[in-house]
Amino acid sequence: MILTLSRRAVTAWLFFFLFPAIAGGQLSITEFVADNDGSYLDSDDEASDWIELSNAGASAVSTDGLYLTDNASDL
Repeated sequence: MILTLSRRAVTAWLFFFLFPAIAGGQLSITEFVADNDGSYLDSDDEASDWIELSNAGASAVSTDGLYLTDNASDL
């Protein structure tokens, strides 16, 4: 349970503080799974955490230099 809360806290921090800072484009998080319990398997049949970004703008938005992590020591 503590791990789940930690991942959610990091995800919330990124959602509310990081992405508005790069909102020059119209990039938004439309879906995410921060603690995949096996409900969604990737192409390698692994239960990876995932995030879906959407660009509502007419121009391309670069994600170079951006990253997400659930490990605070990676920030």
